[in-house]
Amino acid sequence: QPRFKRALVVLIDALRFDFAQFDASTKPDAESYYKNKLPILHHKLMSEPQGSVLFRARADPPTTTLQRLKALVTGTLPTFVDAGSNFGSSAIAEDNLISQLNAQGRRLLFMGDDTWVGLFPTQFNESHPYPSFNVQDLHTVDNGCIEHLFPLLDGEKGDWDLAVAHFLGVDHVGHSFGPDTVPMLEKLGQVNGWLTHVFDAVDKDTLVVVLGDHGMDPKGDHGGDSENEVNAALFLYSKQALLPAPRSPGDLGEPFVFRDGIRTLPQIDLVPTLSALLGVPIPFGNLGSVIPELFYGADGVSGLLRVARANAVQMHTYLDEYSRQGMAADFSLDKLTVLFNEAEASFERVAGTLSGNAAAAISATDAEELRHVYIQYMKFTRMSLMSARRVWARFDVPLIILGVGTFAVTIAFGCFVTWRWWITAGGFSVLSMAAFVGLGLLGAALAPSTDVVKRVMGGTHRYAVKMKHSSYRWINLTQWILAISLLASWVGVPASDSFTIYEESVTLHLLQTFGVFIIFIAFNAKRTDARNTLLVHAVSFITLTRFKALSTICREEKAQTCSPTFNALPNSSVASPTAVFGLLAMIPAVLIAVRRALEKTDSLHGTGQFLATRVVPAGLCVSFFYWVLDTLQGYQQFVGAWAFMIPLKIYWAKTLFLAAGVVSLYVWASEPTCMGTTTVTRKEELLGDGVKAKYKVLLGLGNPIGASYLAFLGCVYLVLCMFQKPMGGVMLGASMLQIVGLVELFSILRDEAVAQDVVLLIVGQQTYFSTGHQFTMSSIQWELSFVGLFEVSWILSPIMMNFNTFGGPILSLLSLPLLALWKRKLAGGALESRMVQEVGAVFLIGTAIGVGVWGFSATALAGHFRRHLMVWSVYAPKMLGTDVGVVSLSLHFIVFGIGALVLAWDSYATILSAVVDRGF
Repeated sequence: QPRFKRALVVLIDALRFDFAQFDASTKPDAESYYKNKLPILHHKLMSEPQGSVLFRARADPPTTTLQRLKALVTGTLPTFVDAGSNFGSSAIAEDNLISQLNAQGRRLLFMGDDTWVGLFPTQFNESHPYPSFNVQDLHTVDNGCIEHLFPLLDGEKGDWDLAVAHFLGVDHVGHSFGPDTVPMLEKLGQVNGWLTHVFDAVDKDTLVVVLGDHGMDPKGDHGGDSENEVNAALFLYSKQALLPAPRSPGDLGEPFVFRDGIRTLPQIDLVPTLSALLGVPIPFGNLGSVIPELFYGADGVSGLLRVARANAVQMHTYLDEYSRQGMAADFSLDKLTVLFNEAEASFERVAGTLSGNAAAAISATDAEELRHVYIQYMKFTRMSLMSARRVWARFDVPLIILGVGTFAVTIAFGCFVTWRWWITAGGFSVLSMAAFVGLGLLGAALAPSTDVVKRVMGGTHRYAVKMKHSSYRWINLTQWILAISLLASWVGVPASDSFTIYEESVTLHLLQTFGVFIIFIAFNAKRTDARNTLLVHAVSFITLTRFKALSTICREEKAQTCSPTFNALPNSSVASPTAVFGLLAMIPAVLIAVRRALEKTDSLHGTGQFLATRVVPAGLCVSFFYWVLDTLQGYQQFVGAWAFMIPLKIYWAKTLFLAAGVVSLYVWASEPTCMGTTTVTRKEELLGDGVKAKYKVLLGLGNPIGASYLAFLGCVYLVLCMFQKPMGGVMLGASMLQIVGLVELFSILRDEAVAQDVVLLIVGQQTYFSTGHQFTMSSIQWELSFVGLFEVSWILSPIMMNFNTFGGPILSLLSLPLLALWKRKLAGGALESRMVQEVGAVFLIGTAIGVGVWGFSATALAGHFRRHLMVWSVYAPKMLGTDVGVVSLSLHFIVFGIGALVLAWDSYATILSAVVDRGF
């Protein structure tokens, strides 16, 4: 029979346990913005101890909202792959608490986070959903909940059986500002007032459940498995005796009940507990155990034993059915069945004792025997949960092998095509079509680029030049060893969980090793000017590499050895004023570097000059002003009379970001050339009457396509910089300086360097880390999906998140064509053929081999370590981040890289045709 007629679930998203816990050691005047800010909970615990209880509920990672909601209604464990569906919930097909209540005709109401509507589109009798992804909106969802919840408690909406109110303000404050901030103090103050009203308004037949679905890390983010993220609050309150006979849980034999002196339990224990309290069947797939304190009542342990047995029978039935379907070969079901059968046999012996209704009718000996039987059931349910956590994810090994094998074959095929392309000077393209048909999506995306490059770059030269076999032997053994070592060290990081955790340090040392190697090469250079130039670029490269290493965020695993510097404070998500000033200083630094590179090849003319001196500087200033406004808002400067600046900031980005990005790319694409003309006079040549002969000179022929492509890369940098936080913008600018320097460096070492593609890819990887990212869910900068938006856009938000997350790798990957184009003179014949050869090789090495091996390594090693202790915290996030990166980078490289190359070549060919037509 149900103990409560109805239940009110007040879900405070991201309510970390220490937000709800009263800390007596914290003084009232202490500078803490979240400790002891919910005094109503402590007041109820002190004044109504039998009607109030607070637990620390541990959520299973990934700690994303959708996965936690599924667990809170089904009692099952989430999987890491499910975290990707946090942005698009689908109806729950599994048996769950909501469906059980609905099947009994109970009246169910909901208000708050619209994720619930996706999970339960028809089960609620009344729903009031609000958009949940605008993390900058701190109040709309909460105000909507209050608008409908308070009238419900006042009896204005008739009778009801279950009401769910999902508040989002605390979570959004965490994402936008962090937990230890003034906005969190204000929001928790509001929550405390709302809970006070709720506790006063409910009657004795109502159970109030206040809980967080997960916690938040010191920056206010969540998704991972750190202690701050998995520890959530669970507070139960009722005006009737919730704990009829308070007992220490340890007296009942419950294991793992205390952690640091605090009552702790798995969060999914709420599912069978609520089911029993409301009188509905426990969901079929539940893996939680009933909370014993709530059932050890006036009849002693007998009531608890009945509920615990029903819980154990449900769990055994589920595990047995799960095993029958061949889905859990290593579940150790035989051992669990032995535990269950022993408990059942013990229950049969004491069944007669349970027929009595009064605790007084049970002797002390019988009570101890009942307690022993309960412990047996409890042991079975806890061991079942432990076994499930150990082997819960089901891995289809044959499909894993097939996927990894296809990946490997595609890369091997890319190597073969690259080799054939090189020795035939771009005259081989048949296998690209075979790859398109037979080697899957990756082969279809990467290998056809050989055909595109052949058609685009090979269409203008008249002579088919077959290079001799010796022509591609253009590097020495040392260069090969360096290239292979850098590539193997980079892609081999996932072979070790420690290397993956410290991956930014690995990339730092690899790049420094390359810089030192270039210094040795410089000292062996024969020409003094080449030696000096190489030394300058090598030292500058090492300096910029070290500078980028100054910006970092810390994974939970290395919190003791790492100091985050990306934001103003370790526990803040607000940019530092120093980073804002650094962003301003980086504007002229990047512009000067690009302009000097163009001037050295006499290519600062035409569209390139207009972009480098007008459009890109204006766009960077627009971006800088936006981040100034955003930083001021983060420091709570836009309050009161200055509140109008918040919508101004959004409109500023909405209009000027779009204008700057579109205008820059449109101006470049309309006439992608950096060539110009001038008039010269030769004094020694005189026409009639002593008139000097004048000649038109075409400028920029020494670097026609390379200069145009660099101007395009400047536009790409502008667009990517708009969607980086101030520190990220500084580091992206440093990466742009590195790229310009490397292009100059490799142009000197042309036909001598082989590590150039790998180095640029590793530079992009380091920029990924220095722009505030790690291969963890909690490092994703969700707030960037709302730049220029008042609410989430399912088209623009993913695009902006892509630019923010992979901005560094995209910039580095798109710079690869410059390795073959920079300072390349074109005059037809063999020169054009050689450039066709090198550009095709760069495309193939950069994508099919470089990026492909990067993704293959992470995927194959994640499969290999699928049963590793760190699989969900280290290997799975690394694999998902890398594979998403492979898709994103490949698409950007093929669409924008090849597209820009097509336009630049077409513009150059048009200019040459016009010159020839005029008789020059």
